[in-house]
Amino acid sequence: MYRYGGKEATYKHVHAHQELKDDLLKWEDLPYDASIIFVSHEWIGWSHPDPHGIQIKTFLRVMNRLVSREIKSVEMNISHVLMYKSNHVTSSKEWKDLLSRAYIWFDWISMPQPSAMPSTTSKEKKNRMETDLKNAVKSIPAYVEKSDFVTIVAPGCLHAERHDLTGEGKSKICFRTYRNRGELIYHYLSLLLSVCPCKSHHTLHNEQDGAYWKCLPHSYHEAKFIQHFWLRQQKELQSGQIHKTS
Repeated sequence: MYRYGGKEATYKHVHAHQELKDDLLKWEDLPYDASIIFVSHEWIGWSHPDPHGIQIKTFLRVMNRLVSREIKSVEMNISHVLMYKSNHVTSSKEWKDLLSRAYIWFDWISMPQPSAMPSTTSKEKKNRMETDLKNAVKSIPAYVEKSDFVTIVAPGCLHAERHDLTGEGKSKICFRTYRNRGELIYHYLSLLLSVCPCKSHHTLHNEQDGAYWKCLPHSYHEAKFIQHFWLRQQKELQSGQIHKTS
């Protein structure tokens, strides 16, 4: 876990887990009233999640605007308000209190990162770290479960290395591409299946305007997901794509 707060961040370099290990807190060492923010995002580099600091800059700028009460409140997307006939609003006062005791779960600093190890690292140590990383990835549903809410950071930007289909430019990254990534769907499903009924997620589309945020309580997500899954299963049963078992 990494403590939120402090002065202006150095956006160009976010240290990997093993570099910060001595400064990180374990779950059992967190204060009882800690607010834990699970940050979900698409990697925009092959060996580093945010090589130009675009995503972390977006995240921290919005957090600072919430602390300063520049953003008056965060509420559900209008389409969700119309669909569910309800609006979930978090006021600036609530945000300031929440962020005064906030801790961040961010994959690059919260899980071992073998790709960030020096080339001189022994094969045995690297293999051990790769095993630790696999175990940490398998534990992501537990990390989501222990978090107070999930923040999806998806500002529009370009991938540092991946090219688009034309081969002439870099691939564009945004919330649409985020939703197509398997590991990020894994984060999302972990939230939907959380046993805690009070969880919500927030989506940062644009660092300039809090109105672009989506905020939806977990209970709505869970009901919608279960309904969708059941309907899809019934359709596949009827079409013969899957078969009932005794």
